[in-house]
Amino acid sequence: MGRKRSLHFDLPPLVQRKGKALYYVRDRQWTPLGSDRLEALKRYAAIEGAIAGRSVWNLLDEYFIRYLPANPIEASTERGYKRYADTIRRYWGADAVSSVNAGDAQRFYDFNPKKAEAMNTVRFFKLVMGLAVGWDWVPTNPLERVRMAPRKGRKVTLTADQMDAVRAVLSPPIRIAVDIAYLCAARVSEVCDIQLSDIRDGVLHLRRRKGRDVLPIEVTPELAELVEEAKRLPRKVRSLALITSSLGRQYNERSVSQAFSAAARSVGLADVRFHDLRRSSANAERDTAQARLGHSSERTTRKHYITGRDTVRPIRRKL
Repeated sequence: MGRKRSLHFDLPPLVQRKGKALYYVRDRQWTPLGSDRLEALKRYAAIEGAIAGRSVWNLLDEYFIRYLPANPIEASTERGYKRYADTIRRYWGADAVSSVNAGDAQRFYDFNPKKAEAMNTVRFFKLVMGLAVGWDWVPTNPLERVRMAPRKGRKVTLTADQMDAVRAVLSPPIRIAVDIAYLCAARVSEVCDIQLSDIRDGVLHLRRRKGRDVLPIEVTPELAELVEEAKRLPRKVRSLALITSSLGRQYNERSVSQAFSAAARSVGLADVRFHDLRRSSANAERDTAQARLGHSSERTTRKHYITGRDTVRPIRRKL
């Protein structure tokens, strides 16, 4: 593992900063890498790759610069992966991929007080190491042997009373976004992305983030009323987006999620997230939950979204 740093955690262990310039430091020799961070890090990776074979830093670059553009993921997932990658660079960046071992990763997890973050970091590291196996960088993935606590599924749902309490303290645009998300079991990003042109011929064409497809949703009277309410909201500039601020700017998913969580905390619901609306919607009407969630498998719906068991009717006794 690379040595720990007290400053510049975004840099690998053998790179030092002087002013705006970056240097590669080994055996007391300072090799200039330049002041452009990306180019400097590429030069660093090339030097390390020549010394110790492909490094972990090389592997992460390969993932973010070449693999990810060809295999896009959701923006929020990518942000998390980049955070985990910064931690991996801090601990393993200068190491050769072939020198990564399960023991170091197991100790990183076992002795880390932030278990959830450590677990996600190791899971991401295992993912990119799995790609390294496929690319013939290493013969096996040693991180497959790391043992961690099973991930706990989130099962928070909101009751009707809790929903009403939160809605009462939300601003009109955010409340409309919340109501649409609940009716359609939609993600916050999907609601924020709704354009006026997506609503036509009595159908809302909801662009799904994960499935990368379009889910046609019937515009019921209740949904139509929300759409018209959103259109009537005062705004200085007309917008192509359905949910906008008073200035006519389209909301981003982060601000809507934060506004919802803040409203929930203000009414005494500390552990509530916007995504819990999706689960609450699924449980409110289970017969159509799979279709509204856009799941191809009923097992996924049942395992991750439905809480408890449906009441079953006993057979009638034959006389």
